[in-house]
Amino acid sequence: MPTNGASAAPAPSPTWGAAAATGLLYLVLWQVAPRIRWESHIPTVVSTLGSVTLALLFGAYLARSAVSARTALWLIGAAALCAAPLRVGAALGALPQPWRLMAGVPGLPDLCVVALAAGLGVQLSRLLRAPNLILPVAVVLAMTDVWTVMLNGPVQRIMQSQTETAQRITTAMMVGLPPKELQTGAAPMAGAGFADFLFVAFFVAAVTRFAPADALFRATAKWVVGVLALYVLIVMFSGLALPAMVPIAVTVIILHRRLFTYTRAEVFAMIYALLLLAAVIGGMWMLSRPGPAARRPAGGPTGAAVVRTAAPAAGR
Repeated sequence: MPTNGASAAPAPSPTWGAAAATGLLYLVLWQVAPRIRWESHIPTVVSTLGSVTLALLFGAYLARSAVSARTALWLIGAAALCAAPLRVGAALGALPQPWRLMAGVPGLPDLCVVALAAGLGVQLSRLLRAPNLILPVAVVLAMTDVWTVMLNGPVQRIMQSQTETAQRITTAMMVGLPPKELQTGAAPMAGAGFADFLFVAFFVAAVTRFAPADALFRATAKWVVGVLALYVLIVMFSGLALPAMVPIAVTVIILHRRLFTYTRAEVFAMIYALLLLAAVIGGMWMLSRPGPAARRPAGGPTGAAVVRTAAPAAGR
């Protein structure tokens, strides 16, 4: 196990082949799943879990392979060239060639978005100069995600909004949400958003830099992907919008706890900083809460969350 700080370590084994194989399986899934006809919600649940698992593994393998700054920049450029026109063009209803041809391949736009998130996650991970920074960053991200998703933050507001613009933003930022022409059979439902893939890649790349052992990467990928897949299953059946960064952060901290060595002063500094962040988030939540009149408008309650990951009813 490497010591705290950047030390000489063998280069991580690239996983380009595994990324390509996983991406191909993802495309195959999107070719097959919408054509399945089974009067039950079980195939949709299975296909959604498969879609989320493959997409997360695809991003993790890319983050492992593109750990260098130059490779990550190439990945960002290529993925942005594919993903940005696809998402913007689809939202505006106008797609030029060759992106129109790419959009006709189910699942391919999602892989472009995941690749972009992976490249950006790798670049962001380079801001961490020592493994000790992984733990506080993970905790801060988890707390922030709780606010954005559950405490009347921007993500919750967008998800609850019924406006066409908000619906388009949600669709553009989700991976696994089938277009209308593919909302048939056992097509996967929405599984994870752009930020989820970005921060999975962020942590994979950070751990790869400080502890490049293949066994540690496999454990990270296995547990993070497995926990998130289970999380998606809970969201599908509960109908709740839950912050994905919480299980990601907890899993990363537990798996890599031996990388962290802090002095007593550093521990207290982190505690004070997290308490301050919690106070700020709590204050923002209190200020953003609607008043009694807004919570009980005339004509009945409103503001029910728009849940896009709810499992379809039996008999679909």
